[in-house]
Formats: sequence, structure tokens, C-alpha cells
Amino acid sequence: AALFVRSEEEPAFRLRASVGIEGPLPELSFSEGDGLCGDVAGHQSPVRRSGKGYHAALRMPQLTGGDPEGVLVVPLVADHRVLGIMVVAGKSGSFTQDDEDILALFASSAAVALSNSLLFEKTLELERLKSDFVADVSHELRTPLAVVIGNLELLSDDRFWKLEPQQAQFVSAASTNSHRLLHLINDILDFSKLENANLPMTRSPNELGEVIRQAAENLRRLFEEREINLRISIPDDLPLAEIDEQRIAQVLTNLISNAIKFSPAGAPVELSVTHDGETATVRVKDQGEGIRREDMAKLFRKFSQLDSKSTRKAGGTGLGLAISKGLVEAHGGSIWAESEPGQGSSFVFTLPLLQLTDDARAA
Repeated sequence: AALFVRSEEEPAFRLRASVGIEGPLPELSFSEGDGLCGDVAGHQSPVRRSGKGYHAALRMPQLTGGDPEGVLVVPLVADHRVLGIMVVAGKSGSFTQDDEDILALFASSAAVALSNSLLFEKTLELERLKSDFVADVSHELRTPLAVVIGNLELLSDDRFWKLEPQQAQFVSAASTNSHRLLHLINDILDFSKLENANLPMTRSPNELGEVIRQAAENLRRLFEEREINLRISIPDDLPLAEIDEQRIAQVLTNLISNAIKFSPAGAPVELSVTHDGETATVRVKDQGEGIRREDMAKLFRKFSQLDSKSTRKAGGTGLGLAISKGLVEAHGGSIWAESEPGQGSSFVFTLPLLQLTDDARAA
């Protein structure tokens, strides 16, 4: 028996699997209309041949050596297209109608499976091409944008330029939006790398508490501008965690920034950590509008933003939470949200803690 599959590179069917052929798989192929198999590919109907002497029509001596009795050729058809051909030869007494019906039924199921497999491979290839395109474009955008940001920083430096108040305002606005654009580009690039599983990460033992405090400190100006109060609760006995410090800080920055954006002025944002000795649970809680239950499933989808005035006003690519999810899961943790409308939201993620040996603890 032999299975031939339609080639995507050329108009031919090539041998992909066989049973009963000794040695390595031979290089066999045929085109539509070429021999008995080619005829079956053309009219998409099974063909039976009884007795001996059919090998000339089959044109495949590797399958018909010794001139065995009978041959049955069945097409694999999906969506009116022949994806492959199955050839079975050498049944003593020739093949029957029942044999043909059984093999045709099998071929029908195999054709559906093969079609799904081909579609899946094409989808993966399109996803890869899309990710490569996004990565290339993002790289190309970052270079000129870095030049723009550098020049704007020079223009805003009093040591080199004395600007009028209105000029300084224009430069400041351009600088703010340039940095915002750079942040968006970096988000798209990071997500593209996460999708391709090639985002660089360097994990080492770190004090998670210090990473959390530093991430919050880096956002102090944003807290002050929005008049948001930050409450931090970190236990003194928090063990070390083997993490990429910069990537976990990126997760924290995303979650804390969102909490600030969606909290009313003067409201507190609570940042807390608990642990059970094996896993640390980090919670960022805000006092915003909350999230409807039907919207919870959308939170961590790529390019997804909840359809409300507050979220649209906040802007962004809709990649922050998707990136955070990918980074946390790459560390062996999980992330989720807890919320009720009108009662604020909590974004929670877990990280495995470093398990020290008895000798390490004694040291």
C-alpha cells in the first residue's frame, strides 16, 4: 500500500508513506492524468483492477514487483479537491466492492484530517510571517524615532537653547508623544517576540520585594500627577525568586500604570504580596469603575480594549495585559483579574519562589 500527497510546490503527487515496500522510501511521483493513479486524481473516483498485468497502467514497478493480483486506487478528496491518492495492491482473489467502500470511507476521513493539517500549517506560516513583518517594521521605526527623541531632548535643554514659553510647550508635547509612540512600538515588538518564543530573558535569584518597590518608585511622578495614594504591603520573610528582574518590573509597570489610569483622583492603589513558601502572589488593586463579568474574558487578549469611555480615553495598543500574561507564564506563574462593577479591580499574578536547600539556609 502507498499514500501519495499533492505537492504544494509543483503539480504532482509524491509518495509520502508506504507499507510492504522494502528498503527506504522510493522517489515516486505522478501528475494528474499520468497513468492509473493520475486518472483517479482527474475524475476523483475509486478504481479497481482485478487479476494480473495492471502494473503497466500503474507505472510503479516498486509497488507491483512480481505482478501481484489486483489493485485498488482511492482518492482523498476534500472541498472538491484531490489532496492525495491511496494505492492498495496484491490482495489474493482481487478486491471487492466492500473493500472499495471501506477504503473510500477511510479515505474520506483521512482527507478531512489532511485538509485540517494543511490549513493549520498555513495558519502557522502566516502567523510567523506576520510576526516577522511586525518585528522588522518595529525595528525600523525605533531607529528614526530615537533620533527624534534625542533632538527634542537637546532642544529642551536650557544649556543649549533658550526657548520661549510657547516653544517650550510645543517641544514638551512633542517629546511626550514621541516617548508614548516609542512605548507602543516596544509593546508591539515585545509581543511579537513572545509569540515567536524568542523574547530574551535572563533569570537569576532576585528579591521580589525590591523589584516591586523599584517599579512603584519609577511611577512616583505619575502617582503625584493623578494625586493617587500608593499603599505597599510586602512581608519581611519573602523568599528569593528566580526571575528576570526587568521583565517582572515590566509586568508590574503595566499593572500599576493601569491601576493609576483607572482610579479616581485621591483614591488609593494597593500593592501587596503574600506567599506560602513556594509561591508568591502579587496583587494590584485599584478603586476604579470595575469590570463587567462579560468583559473579563477579553482582558488578556491581544489588541483588546474594553469598549468604554474610560478605557478609550486611556489609549494604548491593547497589548499591555497580553504581554504581562506571556511574561508571567514564561516564569512559570499565572495571572488573572478579579472585579465587580463599581468596586474596583484587582490584577493578580503568581510566581514560583526559589526553594533553598538546607545547606543554603544554614549559610
